Amino acid sequence: EYKRSLSARSNETQQTYLGSARLVTIDEGLCAQIRHIGPYNDEPASFAVVEQFLRDHHLRRTTPTLHREIYLIDTRTAQPAAFETILRVQVEAETHNRNGVQQ
Repeated sequence: EYKRSLSARSNETQQTYLGSARLVTIDEGLCAQIRHIGPYNDEPASFAVVEQFLRDHHLRRTTPTLHREIYLIDTRTAQPAAFETILRVQVEAETHNRNGVQQ
């Protein structure tokens, strides 16, 4: 009986959220992203890979700390080692002044 009651409440909650869902298009511009697998505490290693990619391709982040996370796994039921997250940063081409110095 408890499980059935819990399930019914869960369905009611889902219906409430579904009623307010909407489809929108968000233009984030030029971005770099990586699929991070593992606990959130390990994300810095994935961001380091992104940073190396940006350097290799003469790109830089538009903001040093702002990023978007897209969660692909229900973290309520998965073990942290199985978490999957898209880490996305907005980027732009590096610019240089007339003396060739990076700005």
